Amino acid sequence: MPAVNIPQSMITEHVNWHTKPGKPNQGGRAIPQGQPGSGAEFLNWHNGFISRYKQWRKQNGETAINAWPKIPAKLNPIPPNVNPPNFMAFNTLDSFGIFLEGGIHVILHNRAASVYNEPVLASFESPRSSYFWKLHGLIDKWRKDWASAH
Repeated sequence: MPAVNIPQSMITEHVNWHTKPGKPNQGGRAIPQGQPGSGAEFLNWHNGFISRYKQWRKQNGETAINAWPKIPAKLNPIPPNVNPPNFMAFNTLDSFGIFLEGGIHVILHNRAASVYNEPVLASFESPRSSYFWKLHGLIDKWRKDWASAH
């Protein structure tokens, strides 16, 4: 397993964010998945999580984990209903995030867990794998591309 060095506090933060929806005072996301506002929350929270981890790695002399530049061929084909030809067609960051979180994001986690024999990717402790950071780096790239286009 391409395990990464990561503070337990960041694993706990990720687990809480996903398992305590509607309970931000307990570390959970504020808006349950699929509800208005949840897509922007998903993209923005993970962007911040990635940034904090990159900073932690830098401060601890760890090398960067690069994002996938595109979906790896091993993980294709992605069903067309979750992989539209034009992500930029979404009018709001929220609608884009809702689409990603409930579709291609989940598929990529599960497919990578299977293809790369990384069961942890199918759990909320997935940040223990370098593939999490590659996958979420790609999703964050899509977020940035979307923001630049709008």
